[in-house]
Amino acid sequence: MKKLTIILVSLLFCSTIFAQTYFDVTPGYGTLNVAVTAHQGNVIYRLQAGQWYGLNGQIENSGFTLQIIGTTPSVGQMPAEIQTATNADGTVLSNMFSVFGDVYMKDVFIVNADANNTLGQGVFSVGSATSVRIVFDSLTVDPIGSNHFLVFSPTLRPKLYLTNSLLMRHGNLDGANDFLLFDLEGPVGNGYDTLYLENNTMLSTGVGIGNWGNAPGSDSDNFVWVNHNTFIFHKFTLLNQLYFPNSYFVTNNLFFDFNVLPYNVSWDAYTPDGFADYYQSQIEEDTAASDWVNGQVHSTRKAFAEYNSWYLDPRITAYTTTWASSHTKNNDGVTPLDSVFLIQFLYPKTPKLNRESQMFNSSGFPYFKFGNFSDQADPQWTDHKIYSIQDSIVNWALPAMELNNWGFSPSLVTPPASSGNWWWCADSVYNLGNPVVWPRFNGSYTNSTMLTASTEGLPLGDLNWFPNKKAIWNAHQSALMQHIENEDTTQYIITGIRQENNQIPNAFSLSQNYPNPFNPSTIIKYSVPISGVVTLKVYNSLGQEIATLVNQEQNAGNYNITFDASKLASGVYMYRIQSGDFSLTKKMTLLK
Repeated sequence: MKKLTIILVSLLFCSTIFAQTYFDVTPGYGTLNVAVTAHQGNVIYRLQAGQWYGLNGQIENSGFTLQIIGTTPSVGQMPAEIQTATNADGTVLSNMFSVFGDVYMKDVFIVNADANNTLGQGVFSVGSATSVRIVFDSLTVDPIGSNHFLVFSPTLRPKLYLTNSLLMRHGNLDGANDFLLFDLEGPVGNGYDTLYLENNTMLSTGVGIGNWGNAPGSDSDNFVWVNHNTFIFHKFTLLNQLYFPNSYFVTNNLFFDFNVLPYNVSWDAYTPDGFADYYQSQIEEDTAASDWVNGQVHSTRKAFAEYNSWYLDPRITAYTTTWASSHTKNNDGVTPLDSVFLIQFLYPKTPKLNRESQMFNSSGFPYFKFGNFSDQADPQWTDHKIYSIQDSIVNWALPAMELNNWGFSPSLVTPPASSGNWWWCADSVYNLGNPVVWPRFNGSYTNSTMLTASTEGLPLGDLNWFPNKKAIWNAHQSALMQHIENEDTTQYIITGIRQENNQIPNAFSLSQNYPNPFNPSTIIKYSVPISGVVTLKVYNSLGQEIATLVNQEQNAGNYNITFDASKLASGVYMYRIQSGDFSLTKKMTLLK
């Protein structure tokens, strides 16, 4: 499997820049189109923060890499704005960018609506038949459009990286059905090489975030990485067909009113093993699919869903239970409503028939791990407007269910869009193409438990809403990625690892912690005579691993680290160092 540290390196935007010459694009209408046509892939297109770049047509990169970077905005300043174009007939572009090569984009604000507030359809349409690499960092996209943010068709084995971005207002408010945010099409057998989503916020989105394609591909190294994202107000599913990638990691995410429309039991969600999964989960699995690919069976696949939070308004749940049981189709007093269910993150093993819950944390699937899950945890949002929008999505959901799930006659139902507008509008409700307010959204929250509930003891969800915590995460990113890739379910304790001096020790050593007994923190010193991977872990008296203090490559030297045990109970604990063939364990006592 690919090492995630390699992915980390590839995500550093500067390492992906091919052209070395910057071309400063003059702000205005059509200037970016003219520049790309003239210079193609020979330059990096630099846009000025706070300036407007209106398209006069689709931008296409046929046969070259397109690189667009905005200058870093000052505090309170909008990034460089790229706005879609209006055709001669008054319609908006079907897609803003037609992609046939690699794309790298950073620090820009994409507006997929024209100045007349007409919503566009898609943003990126990738038409390359061969694999491409798409890297987006620090984008704001508002509105996304009525169709896809990005569609791959017929692209084979693409690589998509999206980090530190805000994507808002996608799909439609008319009913249940619209489009996936990221859609991979193409022939049967196609799939992503890599789908990497980290530290993003996706707000007011449509039927699905993405899919894995039509069937498993031939490359056993493909994987999905969904880490530290915030998802707010969403219709149906996360990633369809998660049983196709050979490894996926869904960790440290925050889901709030994510699945507001149910699935009908009668729709029979059959999957490749022929089993009707009547109560499928957001973490969708299958017992046979991956057996089709190069012997990549479930005994070696990794499916890791740890440290996530989930909240769904109880009023929406009540529609599918108490409301549905007391109403009939078209209110005829006779015809019962179809049985429906909301797609939970992972269904419990009982009482519902559910494949995924039988697979995770079972001996038959040793690398399928689920846990450290916060269910029905309200983040306590800083911006209370979120709760006003929540009321709107509750009002919207019932007529949408009546039409989509229970087959009511439209003449008997108030149109969903008239019942509640749950799109987040930073400006006025009807302002799609003339953005003024900046920043567009605030995703911070105050729930004290959730603020320390991630793998590394930091806030769940997009860390960009907590800049100080994001800086801590950045400093440990490589080690944290390795911790998750190793499917370590214990919380990674971020501590300050300090090298004491420049002397090279003659041998490995692990000192007794000081002070001991301690409350709540203590210092552990150790020496490493040769460079290598060092792990330092803490165990309870039963031998269960409870914390990882060090898990990284270290140069030869003398080190000390502070262990904070404020969340642990009093008792005797063991700490163990390992590097190569060397290992040593010592005891310490926490006395509160």
